[in-house]
Amino acid sequence: RHNVGDFSGAIEDFSSAIEIHIRNAGSDRLKIYDNKGDISESHKVKEPESHPQLAVAYYNRGLAKYALDNYEGAYEDYSRALEINPDQAEGYYRRGNARLKLGDLNGACSDWKKAYDLGFTQASEKIKEFCKSI
Repeated sequence: RHNVGDFSGAIEDFSSAIEIHIRNAGSDRLKIYDNKGDISESHKVKEPESHPQLAVAYYNRGLAKYALDNYEGAYEDYSRALEINPDQAEGYYRRGNARLKLGDLNGACSDWKKAYDLGFTQASEKIKEFCKSI
């Protein structure tokens, strides 16, 4: 729905995808039994929030929230995506844009510089325009 401009619908879709992914990944556990056959420990095989697909869902939901002027929500989703995939250059760029809208110029410049350092050259325009004095 994001591609046709239905950003509210897209947010619902991405939220559902995130919820389903976390629920399904969280059930992927390795059970360790004690010598009586009882479960003594349960370990996740992989943290549910460390999957790359989850980073994409958070990032895309952030795009939809930003399009609806929900800059705080966009910032939070971009941040979650970057926690999972800290090498996502465009994520830093987008989060910088959200930070600018929220009045956090220092944070925006920091994100744009990180995006540029990771190879997202479009960030140089934002850096030139907004980060001269920082």
